Amino acid sequence: MAFLLCADFSLFPDDTALGPGFTFAAMDFQDVPGGSVVSFVNATAGERGLQFPHSGLEIGLPVPVRWARLRIGQFAGPYTVDGLDLAGAAVSTFAMNFPNTYRNVRLRGPDLFTIRFTGGDSEGSVVSVCVPVP
Repeated sequence: MAFLLCADFSLFPDDTALGPGFTFAAMDFQDVPGGSVVSFVNATAGERGLQFPHSGLEIGLPVPVRWARLRIGQFAGPYTVDGLDLAGAAVSTFAMNFPNTYRNVRLRGPDLFTIRFTGGDSEGSVVSVCVPVP
């Protein structure tokens, strides 16, 4: 029976620096090189999430999964969320273009292994990432 594994950034205090690379809840978080800031926890609109650089953020999952549940926010420009398989091919994409809001999003596989965020003008936010683990 599968269980739900979640990385929930609301657990961290505001302004906690975590980037450019770290592991949390068996998931590997890595800022994409070239950004002017590193990922940090930021309180915005009543929630705390991991704010990532415009160059992007990649999350390596512990095992390939059929879906991932995300709570994400946009507080500047739009950004893209891609679900990648083991070969690095995009198998799911979500365009986040809902300014000044949080959204619950589900990316679907097959074999999601990496989640990549790109854009957002350094004000995209990841509140949580949950995946089913066999």
